[in-house]
Amino acid sequence: MWRRWSSICCSLRTGTGRLISTLIKQCEGTTDAETDPVLPTLAGLYVTDAVRNPIEAPPSVTPKGEMSLADAMAAQQTARERVMAAFTKGAGRALGARSYPHPILGSLNTYQWGHFLALHQQRHMVQLRSILSQLPV
Repeated sequence: MWRRWSSICCSLRTGTGRLISTLIKQCEGTTDAETDPVLPTLAGLYVTDAVRNPIEAPPSVTPKGEMSLADAMAAQQTARERVMAAFTKGAGRALGARSYPHPILGSLNTYQWGHFLALHQQRHMVQLRSILSQLPV
């Protein structure tokens, strides 16, 4: 069970934060003119049954090795802060102008990547809660 917990926590800190930072940097000098909402562009992508229907991550983002709980949580916090800082820095830029392919979902622009990250975090939180519920009190 600990191995699964560690794997989920490690997954939450993969290189996606660097990807977001890179995409936002590529948008320097642009001005956001988007008026359409981003959320409908990813409607239906979130799988609510995250515990019983795990999605196998591609090798490029599969966690390598194990981390202690403290290290995994610290790494996750650092990754989250990196993403939040990148989006703060990108405020007002045309973030829909740059995209990068997701291995399963196809090409996502920077806005969509941000939304995907939130859904991905939510999915893993469901999995972690399931693991915690199985531990003896």
